[in-house]
Amino acid sequence: MSGKWRIWGSADLVRWYNRDWRRPRKDVALVLDLRGHALQPVITPDDSERVVEVLRSHGVQVTEISA
Repeated sequence: MSGKWRIWGSADLVRWYNRDWRRPRKDVALVLDLRGHALQPVITPDDSERVVEVLRSHGVQVTEISA
């Protein structure tokens, strides 16, 4: 499972999905790699390209996965 149908929370205690009722209709999920933290936040913004740009400009490593 890609997590596309996970509306909120975690099934594997590695990735935590923000609450997003529209996630099943989205094609991109962003996994934030927070070094030193066991849990990886996963977000599905409406404008993922802009969010990636902003996060990277602040030095945050972002990995895009196809949902």
